[in-house]
Amino acid sequence: NIYYNAYITTTPVIIAGRTYGYKLTATTDNKYAYDFESEYELDTEANIECSFIVSSDKTGYIYPQMEITPYESGNLSLEIKEDVNQSFSVFRNVVAGETIKLDCELGIAENIGDTDNFNWIFPRFLQDYDDTFNTIITTLPCHIKINYVPRRKVVM
Repeated sequence: NIYYNAYITTTPVIIAGRTYGYKLTATTDNKYAYDFESEYELDTEANIECSFIVSSDKTGYIYPQMEITPYESGNLSLEIKEDVNQSFSVFRNVVAGETIKLDCELGIAENIGDTDNFNWIFPRFLQDYDDTFNTIITTLPCHIKINYVPRRKVVM
């Protein structure tokens, strides 16, 4: 169930004017393979830590896709507690029941109203060599759906 995004180029092997075969070269967009998408759904309470495990063979940051549906209207801050190098994501004037969609890798935010309602700091998760706990803290109770594609070390 693991795959690469790759393209293959062919170069003919020509000897004495005749084609005797082809040299194939596979080029991928990532040194890690992709696994099927992982999905989490969390219900957070205001200012209460909510932890989940991120599993990937690639260390560093993972930029997820998120759908955030606040249960109350107001100003929403979202913190990833383990990411000490980045400040909070802030959404002003959110409406209860309206879903905010984020593509943190591409930097796309949908349903935020005015662009000044978001501070344009996208959440990201930390991944170490083992499964890594990440902790979300929100200032309003929310339902959060998280999708990301884990990377896997494999040999071709």
